[in-house]
Amino acid sequence: MTYLDLVNSVLRRLREDEVTTWNESSYSTMVGDFVNDAMLHVQNAHNWSQLVTELTVATTASDDTVVVDTLGEHGQIWHVLNDTNNTKLRMMDRGTMKVQKALSGNPEGPPMHYASYAQATDGDLELQLYPTPDAVYSLLVLGKRHQDRMTADADVLLVPDMPVIHFAYAYCLEERGDTGGGNNMTQTQRAMESLADAVGLDMQRDPLLGVWETI
Repeated sequence: MTYLDLVNSVLRRLREDEVTTWNESSYSTMVGDFVNDAMLHVQNAHNWSQLVTELTVATTASDDTVVVDTLGEHGQIWHVLNDTNNTKLRMMDRGTMKVQKALSGNPEGPPMHYASYAQATDGDLELQLYPTPDAVYSLLVLGKRHQDRMTADADVLLVPDMPVIHFAYAYCLEERGDTGGGNNMTQTQRAMESLADAVGLDMQRDPLLGVWETI
C-alpha cells in the first residue's frame, strides 16, 4: 500500500473524511505521523522477508572504510562476502580492530574482517575493513534494510500493511482520549494479534529467517 492509502485507511476507521494528499489537513498530517510510527514499530519487530537485501559495495585501494548505501539508519548486516576472492569476512568489534591495526602496522591486502564504524551523513552504515584494501574488491553485503519514514503520497510500504494500520489506528484512539481507554486497549490487542499473524505467515514462507551461520 502507498502512504496515502494507509493514511486514508486509518481515517476511515476514525470516521473521518478521506484526503487527496496525506498532509491535506492538520489531522491527516497527525495520522500520517502515526502511520510512520507504526511502520517503524512493525519493521523492527521481525526480520521481514520483504526487508532482506543483498547489496554490492566496491572498496577503494588504501581506504579502509566503505559505506553500505540504501541499507538505512537502522539497517542490519548479517554477512559480508568478498565476491572478488570468494571469501567471507569475519566481524570484529571496533575496539579489537583498532588494536589489531595498531599492533600490525595497518597492512594492506584483501580485506578479511569488518567492523561497524559509524553512520554516514545520510544515515547509512559505514564499515571499517582489515586489512586496508590494496585494490578494488567487490563486497557482497547481506542483511536487513531499514525503510525510512514515508514522506510522499506514492511511497510504498515494504512491511505488511494490516499491522501498521491497526497500530496507527490505536495511536489515534489514544490521542483522542475520548474512548475511556477500553476501545484503545481492544484496538492495541487487535494490532498485536495482527502483527503476530503477519510474523507467523512470514516465518512459514522462510522458517530460517534471521537464523544465520557464523562460519
